[in-house]
Amino acid sequence: MLGQNSSQISPEATIAEYIEACRAGSAERLQTIFHPNAQMAGYYQGDFYIGNPKPFFDEIRDNACDFCMKYKSVVGTGKATLVEELDKKRQALDIIKSQYSDRQFQYPENMVKATAVIKVEIDSMTGRHSG
Repeated sequence: MLGQNSSQISPEATIAEYIEACRAGSAERLQTIFHPNAQMAGYYQGDFYIGNPKPFFDEIRDNACDFCMKYKSVVGTGKATLVEELDKKRQALDIIKSQYSDRQFQYPENMVKATAVIKVEIDSMTGRHSG
């Protein structure tokens, strides 16, 4: 990401700095992350807003003591492979579905064939949280 200081930093470093600047209530630090011509779109104070991020910076600056950010994140590296065997795909789908329901599911074969299942063998993983 190219910030106002015109130096390249990694996406991970940019996100970490964004979170820390928000946590610190530092509009000045946030401004160094965003490109000078950055545009934002989204709801701000109940209205849809499209424009530069200045109102966001002002909100952080004016309400730093009332502001906090909760987050959970995981970053990992590993080797990803496509699962081809239908029984292994069904097992993976069962693991995912079990997080949302105790029901047993029957997966039509054509749906299993059309579903991509990716297995990731994890080499490393780190996590962060706040709040």
